[in-house]
Amino acid sequence: MSDADSQETERYFEVLGLSNDWYLKQLNQGNNLDSFIEELFIKDLITKEQENYLQEKDKAMDNFVGKSLDELEKDLNDLSVKTLEQTKKTIEKNIKQM
Repeated sequence: MSDADSQETERYFEVLGLSNDWYLKQLNQGNNLDSFIEELFIKDLITKEQENYLQEKDKAMDNFVGKSLDELEKDLNDLSVKTLEQTKKTIEKNIKQM
């Protein structure tokens, strides 16, 4: 049982690591895109209205990706808990059969 509990902890940290990696990539992407949009405006390649439009789209995408990450993290943690519960039931069943 303690092995199953330690697996739960490992899975939690795996999900957390995945979440942190995704967040850092999202942050870098957002920073790069913000800089790119600003540079386009500074060089007079787009108008202020176009800059605002692109920034709004960037924010919408950032929100979408953030919500998707939250959902994925929840789903992975739920799956981990279900798998752990099934493992514990199997262990308990095997112990009772001994």
